[in-house]
Amino acid sequence: DGTLTPIVSDPAAATLSDRMRAAVSKLARRATVAVVSGRAREKLRGFVKLPELYYAGSHGFDIDGPGGLRHTVSTEVVPVLGAARDLLETRLRGVAGASVEDNRFSVSVHWRNVSEENRPAVEAVVDGVLAEAPFADALRKAQGKCVYELRPDVRWDKGEAVLYLLELLRRRASDFEEYGDGEDSDDGRDADAPPPP
Repeated sequence: DGTLTPIVSDPAAATLSDRMRAAVSKLARRATVAVVSGRAREKLRGFVKLPELYYAGSHGFDIDGPGGLRHTVSTEVVPVLGAARDLLETRLRGVAGASVEDNRFSVSVHWRNVSEENRPAVEAVVDGVLAEAPFADALRKAQGKCVYELRPDVRWDKGEAVLYLLELLRRRASDFEEYGDGEDSDDGRDADAPPPP
């Protein structure tokens, strides 16, 4: 929300217009395109509906793309995130306008629709959950546009995901140049060798 689509009061109601989808598709015919979002990768893919793109969901913790690419970071923390989600849903049930979104590798606590006087209560609940075991040692809080995010406490984010994809694309381009187009018998690659990553 806020980049390819306008921000809406209900994050689940955000939609990608046909015009924007066509623009992204046109761009993807000229360049490699990756969509990086805090949303879960599966939700992101269903939202954009362009299979030729790279997708980095959950702030880059869950990546897929053309050529069978699949890369995840901190999968061992997913059950901890699920437990945090359940506890947040319970503790925020009485705060009108607050909502909790499961993004598999992150949990989003939306407070856009919470009244001004109740917003500190939302942050207090988030901070309280993060102070408890097992969350204190496994998760960290980040803040976005009217949202608190609970993510694995590791050095990884959207920027790291983009750097990973850039390096992957550089390696793939380098492998293609090194191995040639496969039409010559001396292109440097054994016919029985597995394809490059």
